[in-house]
Amino acid sequence: MKDILPELNGKDYIQDLAADYDIHFCQEDEVDELIDFIHKHWRANHIFVLSRALLDWQHHDAQNKRYNFVMARHRASGEIHSILGFIPTNQFDPSIEAIQIWPCIWKSREDISVKGLGASLYYYLKTHIKIETIAALGNTEVALGIYKHWNFSTGKIEQYYLPNTCATEILSSHMKKIPLVDGSDEGWEIKPLTLDRYKMVDSQHKIFRCISKYKSKAYYINRYFNHPIYKYLFYAIMKNHSIESILVMRECGNGSSNCLRIVDYLGDLDNLCHIKYDLQQLMLKHNYEYIDFVVIGIVPGTLEKAGFVYRKDTPDTIIPNYFEPFQKENVDLDYAFKSVDPKAEVLFYKADADLIYYHKFYRQLI
Repeated sequence: MKDILPELNGKDYIQDLAADYDIHFCQEDEVDELIDFIHKHWRANHIFVLSRALLDWQHHDAQNKRYNFVMARHRASGEIHSILGFIPTNQFDPSIEAIQIWPCIWKSREDISVKGLGASLYYYLKTHIKIETIAALGNTEVALGIYKHWNFSTGKIEQYYLPNTCATEILSSHMKKIPLVDGSDEGWEIKPLTLDRYKMVDSQHKIFRCISKYKSKAYYINRYFNHPIYKYLFYAIMKNHSIESILVMRECGNGSSNCLRIVDYLGDLDNLCHIKYDLQQLMLKHNYEYIDFVVIGIVPGTLEKAGFVYRKDTPDTIIPNYFEPFQKENVDLDYAFKSVDPKAEVLFYKADADLIYYHKFYRQLI
């Protein structure tokens, strides 16, 4: 496999760091120190500080008996000076061979200034795991600048919404009004999909051929159905009682109003245009203020055909991104992407970013 980060090769400062630092994957007996580092140097109320169960679910590599964090331990003092967290897609299905890495916490102590210390963690990561793709969402300006220097493709997320024109705007503001339709296309409908029913879907079904090679049928079970905190809703898009696509959704709100977020999708996105009526009825039934869809890499016009509105086409519209805690503001997150596969598809969904933003989720745990 090609080297995903050749930009780091031959850097003297990285090689020289070996004399002062032991750089390695976080071992199981080091996890308490990792949590302490996050508490002191990243965020005191971070979800990993509050919930060991979530940290273990997302980062514990039971097969290799380690955590998916690279750390730099200072040899002289024995202290941890820098960490880099990452989530490989095969965390949720070890059989996935094309490894996509999602970096999350990348932090060096502010009282430590060592050239190349943070970069050395990436160097260690890419020399110890055969990475095909690295994708990062919600980058700081510093991190984004580094990714650009490392020849990553960059851009901003795209947000679409389908308004419930019968609901009062509380979470949102100035949504474009969309008329109710009379019915979904003939033979098309959406139905709730339970875990048992999902397990019955043939693993060779075309919906699994449509998803990225970085995911699998088992991935969706472990990533969503088995999530220790969030409750995800699965809906099957049916044509003549046969599954054509699957929506993965999550209810969000501020305590007085709720919306529904499409956070992942299996199958042909064009199928959404057939079930606009069912989506509107779902909002009316549960009094959802709107349904939104955060996505990167979608073919322009795909969601508009399903009745969704591109948020930036209505300049005064506010569709929040953060709910934990709730912030009534638009947030355009930056993404960075790089792959050794020239045919790699840049198509990311909201739940891919959820893996990174658990630090927002703390209210129910404090």
